[in-house]
Amino acid sequence: QRLMLEASWEVLERAGVDPAGLRGKPVGVFTGAVGSDYRPEPGNVPDDVEGYLMTGALGGVLSGRISYVLGLEGPAVTVDTTCSSSLVALHLATQSLRSGESSLALAGGVTVMSSPGAFVGFSRQRRILGVVRGSAVNQDGASNGLTAPNGPSQQRVIRAALANAGLAATEVDAVEAHGTGTSLGRSTGPPVPSSS
Repeated sequence: QRLMLEASWEVLERAGVDPAGLRGKPVGVFTGAVGSDYRPEPGNVPDDVEGYLMTGALGGVLSGRISYVLGLEGPAVTVDTTCSSSLVALHLATQSLRSGESSLALAGGVTVMSSPGAFVGFSRQRRILGVVRGSAVNQDGASNGLTAPNGPSQQRVIRAALANAGLAATEVDAVEAHGTGTSLGRSTGPPVPSSS
């Protein structure tokens, strides 16, 4: 809740919107949040704090906390669709704006994974999501500034990754690459000379 409050305040500040001016208005809060393990167990906290464990850990209170603190009167919705939570929250926010339900909407997400529990749980499923057979790295920033790629350099790095994996291009199902696909990256002209 603290992280979402900070993010909400910052986005309003950056947009030049006075948070105090939104009080009582139909401003919606749409938050994506996966269930959090960021809380102590009952019995491990002082008695005067124990009452906050429930409200501090409930996902539904997350969006409500933003509305409560800022005095917003639009929808307050917390969404948990696991990995797509923030995108679904954004989708709901745009629908609320288009329908006129909200005059303004805050949309975003927050997840704190403070223990390895989720990762241990995934490991117990014994599923292999992918195997990295090979990789390669190079650079040629001489074509358009310091970091922009050029076509021949990208071709070389792809060939190097294939060789590293011991694969032919026809055997590849997916490619993850940075820079490939830009108009500059698709150029097929000769490499631009650069000084060392």
